[in-house]
Amino acid sequence: MSYQVILISEEKLKAFTAINDNVRVEDIQPQVIIAQDLYLQPQLGTKFFTSLKDAVYNSTLSADEITLLEEYIAPTLLHRALVLALPFIKYRIVDKGVLSGTSETATQTTLDELQYLISKVEATAEFYAQRLREFLLDNPGMFTDYENPGTDGMYPTRRPAYTSTLVIPARKGSGTYKYYDGYEGYDNCFCESGLTESN
Repeated sequence: MSYQVILISEEKLKAFTAINDNVRVEDIQPQVIIAQDLYLQPQLGTKFFTSLKDAVYNSTLSADEITLLEEYIAPTLLHRALVLALPFIKYRIVDKGVLSGTSETATQTTLDELQYLISKVEATAEFYAQRLREFLLDNPGMFTDYENPGTDGMYPTRRPAYTSTLVIPARKGSGTYKYYDGYEGYDNCFCESGLTESN
């Protein structure tokens, strides 16, 4: 596929996020494309991701694909793209180096404030990503390229969308620790009575 398909419009990005109308589309578009590749492709799998973009390009979307795009993919992608765009809205890379934007009527945000804002948008993006994941899992057979991803490209991930940098050690009998990454399944959990493990 030699063409580039963007699954959300500039209007939708500005209408449903905190991005102001005066932000140029050229400053956002690369981050939308990257967000599609980094976050959406692993969630859908390469085969379904590519077929969905082909259907958008050729105007052959089914009713189910339109629902998927408008109700589930767009909210996820909007916020994933905003997470990626935020640093580049504040900082610009030009021929003279990296510049931080200024305004006569607004105060500059600090790096800590920017990181806080990114974390809040990331939490929203993860909520919508989890909602997309559950919709796909709750509707088996609706999208054949998702159910049968083949072996060419990325396989769709079905693990929960929520991530964390926090690792909680579970004490084992000898005083050593076993670390759980959260993706081993729902049978491993911390309960009020202590750690239960079914493996």
